[in-house]
Amino acid sequence: MLENAYPYCLVQKEQGDNSGLRQILLYHFKSTKSHLIYMVRVEVYDYDVYAVKFYLKKHSLSPNKYRLMAQTYEPRRIINTCITLFGNMPILNNLQAYICPHGKTTRVYMPR
Repeated sequence: MLENAYPYCLVQKEQGDNSGLRQILLYHFKSTKSHLIYMVRVEVYDYDVYAVKFYLKKHSLSPNKYRLMAQTYEPRRIINTCITLFGNMPILNNLQAYICPHGKTTRVYMPR
């Protein structure tokens, strides 16, 4: 586990649709620095592809929730929490890839 990750909790688990999306997992955690609640959405697709996205809970109804900046200056702990959360997910095999989009950046991580 990463040292500075916040504790998180599973909020919702739902089945996907027929377009390749198998499952959606929704987690939340609270920042001890800003006292804001963040939501983390993990989308599980066919071929063991995972997308991890996060946003502030207060922006959950906004269509731009993944673009809005919180100005809390704590990105490392938030990203460490997402990485820790993803690392603790039960993964069926070693052929997974995951995508971490936030704002203008998107990264694809593939295991070696």
